[in-house]
Amino acid sequence: MNEQTLHVTPELGEDIACYRFSGIIDAYSKQILSSLAQTPPSPSQVVLDFSEIQRINSMGLALLLKMLNVWEGQGKSVRVVNLNRMAAILFKITGLGRFLEGGGEAGRGPSVDTGAPAPQPRTSPASIQGKLRMFAHLQTSQQLNGWFLFNTYLQRQLHRSIQFQAQTLADRNDSQQPPEAELVFAGPFEACRLIRGQGFSVVAKPCGETDEVVILAHAEDTRPLESVTGAKVAVASEHSFTYLLGRFLCDEKGLDSDNFTFHQTGNDIKAVQFLIRRKVDWVIMSRKTFEGLSSLSRRQLKVMDQSQTELTAHLFCAAPYLDESTREGLKSALLGMKDDDRGCQLFQDLEIEGWTAPEPAEVEMLLKVYQSYAE
Repeated sequence: MNEQTLHVTPELGEDIACYRFSGIIDAYSKQILSSLAQTPPSPSQVVLDFSEIQRINSMGLALLLKMLNVWEGQGKSVRVVNLNRMAAILFKITGLGRFLEGGGEAGRGPSVDTGAPAPQPRTSPASIQGKLRMFAHLQTSQQLNGWFLFNTYLQRQLHRSIQFQAQTLADRNDSQQPPEAELVFAGPFEACRLIRGQGFSVVAKPCGETDEVVILAHAEDTRPLESVTGAKVAVASEHSFTYLLGRFLCDEKGLDSDNFTFHQTGNDIKAVQFLIRRKVDWVIMSRKTFEGLSSLSRRQLKVMDQSQTELTAHLFCAAPYLDESTREGLKSALLGMKDDDRGCQLFQDLEIEGWTAPEPAEVEMLLKVYQSYAE
């Protein structure tokens, strides 16, 4: 069996229907899941056995949710059993916990305060016909030079002047507001705030890149994660998806993150310094940022746990007041980089594999998470 393919084996009884899933649930599962949605089983009791599912990504979740909603609307009682840890986290974080064995409330888990009032839709500045503004929330400082080169490339492709500013996740200060810009590359919840509050649209996302989380301890700390109750935890901000996912990781380990003491440091570098100085037990931070730390810093830390959810990613967004030709030109420039020698070289500088246009269902799934925890 090819684990990249979803296989579903039905076992239909008179009173209960069981479907055994194996492989991967992703965009390639659309035909199978759509077919199942259109041909619901006769019994009212349905069990989905995920014991042989390797992983699920955001598109797979969206397709699965659509199927489950159809069956639920037809009076079926559906239970999903034998999920691995990451799949269970995905179900709970996206509000699908009600389908898990033993039930569960949708949206169970910690809330996230966005830390700011809902932004208002922006209007087009008078200078929009001339210079564009681009702002990027970068995951590591190593990407900065690549983004300046990318900005030059994009100006040539669009035949427009673009003023570029950037900020790394490690150095980001939560009290600082990002400058206004027409083009924004932002993390999951930052992008959602732009989409929900200001009408931005998603143009592209990095191929094969998802925002994952690590929980770090001091290298000399020999305690297992599960043994620490009432932990002191440093985070850059409690207004982020990183904070939310880190808490879910802890809760799924049997810990109660409500009993943690969280220290908001403003940025990841300060959070790491807190840990190195033994002021906290752990740090919750972006895996990409951790990998971008100096070797000296990494030697003083150890990874206690990490996510592999494939749920969210940084998104490249465009302001709602940009004209259609600019939007299409931008999309064409990003997605066409793979066919351009200079564009392919830039991917290495940007530290990404390429750009892809996310499916609307993927964006809807991310917005669902944002609405559940940050609104």
